[in-house]
Amino acid sequence: MRVLPFFAAVVMAVSLTSPSFAQEDQTPAPGPLLQPVNDAPAACDPSAPGFRYLEVRGSGFDAWTSQHLVGTLVDGSGATQAQWPSIYVTPQGQLVLELNLCAEPLQNRPALAPGDYTVAVGGSDGSQIASAGITLQDPVAAAALGGQQAPAATSPQPTPTAVPRTGPGSLALPIAPGTGGQLVDGWQLGIESVNPDAYRAIKAAIPSAVAPSADMRQLLIGLQATYAGTGTGTFTDSRLALVNPKTQARYDQLNNNCGFIPSAISPNVVTPGTVVLGNVCFSVPATDIGSLMLVDNQPSLADRVYFALP
Repeated sequence: MRVLPFFAAVVMAVSLTSPSFAQEDQTPAPGPLLQPVNDAPAACDPSAPGFRYLEVRGSGFDAWTSQHLVGTLVDGSGATQAQWPSIYVTPQGQLVLELNLCAEPLQNRPALAPGDYTVAVGGSDGSQIASAGITLQDPVAAAALGGQQAPAATSPQPTPTAVPRTGPGSLALPIAPGTGGQLVDGWQLGIESVNPDAYRAIKAAIPSAVAPSADMRQLLIGLQATYAGTGTGTFTDSRLALVNPKTQARYDQLNNNCGFIPSAISPNVVTPGTVVLGNVCFSVPATDIGSLMLVDNQPSLADRVYFALP
């Protein structure tokens, strides 16, 4: 998870354990807080494609500056629905999580159902530092109450269809290198560069990088994404995957990422016309190099756009 600039937003009460104070006029010392930009958003509508993110901002994490924490989203029954294995805390004690309310095809997770959820941040040992509650509303009820509902931006993924895309951007006719492709949710994506054996470049930028095994390669792809949709949008590397059309092998950012990489894509919330530049990296078998395509891995086969790698 990449850190976005923080700005204050008081949107909810945060459930934290804090010390008792004998004097009523004594103010507790500031502590870690998590604050969703909307603590009662509308759940996704299955009729609309794409992803929709809820931003959760953290402040007061001064004791963990420049460290990496972990995050978890659980539903009302305590079942885990999403995880963030590495959340960077800025030198100012701030952090940001981007929660996709819609389906996550790479994680085989459906859209989050209406109901109560808790997002928590803690240490790798399982200790909890801060948590916050989120209530997803039924889209119809949210609309009746005047809540946020935009057909293309406030809805969950459609049920995957068995009919794949045809023509440009399909598996049979992928977008050529240097050419932009139109994604289903208003983003225009293009491949700027490809390094099929990027470990040395990654190691030079990040000294703690660990070399892959001899039969694996770190494939680093430079991307340019331009938001041409309406409202706001967020581009994340988790939506991308690699596929080998010869063997049907697939590689995603959940299971096949390269760890920390230079100039990683930051999942900032942006407005129309914004250009996002950054890298995405996959750890893949050396035997697959030269046979892979990049794909915007939407749950609907008709919405998946494929890109040829140079």
